[in-house]
Amino acid sequence: MKTITKLITIQDGRESTVQDGDWLYVSCYPKAEAIIAEFLNDGWVLLDRTQRITPAMQGEGNFAFYMGGWDCLFSKEVADDAEDKSDEFLTDIMRKIVAEKGNA
Repeated sequence: MKTITKLITIQDGRESTVQDGDWLYVSCYPKAEAIIAEFLNDGWVLLDRTQRITPAMQGEGNFAFYMGGWDCLFSKEVADDAEDKSDEFLTDIMRKIVAEKGNA
């Protein structure tokens, strides 16, 4: 057996947000969730997920920070003679998500 890895950056700018009018603020990212679920359902293990935060200078001493997606590191145990078809797998996932959820 050998281990293959796939490092991908997911940027899902179409979140759905729920607020309670006070301090509770919850965002969901359906396309990102679907991509991660497809990998997990195919036997991949999510080893690490890191939120990308991008700083932006607004003025002297004033910064804003923007969420810029996630870096996800997946791994999967396969037979020694198995080819790494993770690029094709990711392409199939993207086609499926666009077909189900649209491209917007």
